[in-house]
Amino acid sequence: GRKYRDSAPRNWLSSGTPFPLNESFRPPPPVSDALCTHIYFSYMADPEANSVRALAARHHLSIKRIDAILRLKGLEESWKKRSHALQGKPIQTGFVQGMESILGVPQTKIFTTLDESKPVPVQYDTNQQSGGFDWARQRYQRMFWETVPEGKDPIMPGILDAATKSATATFENKTKTNIVERPGRPAIKFIDVGNMFLDVKEQERRAKESERRAKVRSRRKE
Repeated sequence: GRKYRDSAPRNWLSSGTPFPLNESFRPPPPVSDALCTHIYFSYMADPEANSVRALAARHHLSIKRIDAILRLKGLEESWKKRSHALQGKPIQTGFVQGMESILGVPQTKIFTTLDESKPVPVQYDTNQQSGGFDWARQRYQRMFWETVPEGKDPIMPGILDAATKSATATFENKTKTNIVERPGRPAIKFIDVGNMFLDVKEQERRAKESERRAKVRSRRKE
């Protein structure tokens, strides 16, 4: 156990495989974040010349892996825009470097500079009327769809509907102020708090429970 005292990249039980009883399982090292960034910006700069198939052949990766890299990087770019717009804080990426050293990710020199004569990729979602906007770039910049098994209903529409109803109820419960002024008397300020101190979800639960009890009583009478 002395060799496991200090941390080392890919500290496996056996010499070349993580599982001694399964020597055929030899997982390749993960793709570095620098290479993923280079692949994403290469595609966004010219989706035709740097297509998914061309990037897969150039970097010796599968097409599905390139597609996954582009989707994850597109999600990361949307997070960067959202966090900067809301809080002005950058995304913390220091954990990536530590994990890459532990997993033994090869660090190669990659030139990620883009040609300044071409539009910046961020401009494509801000100005959709520009000539550089196309559906190839939009594919990895839009929201990701939800995989639904056959015969099942999607979950996300219900979640969005519930969030919309909750936001609507919160908006309707905003306070309304009414000031009544009469000559010779001090002004009276009335504040309508609405349902601020009522739990909307609890009311919905009670309404459903009362409906259920009414159905049970009607069945018993029958």
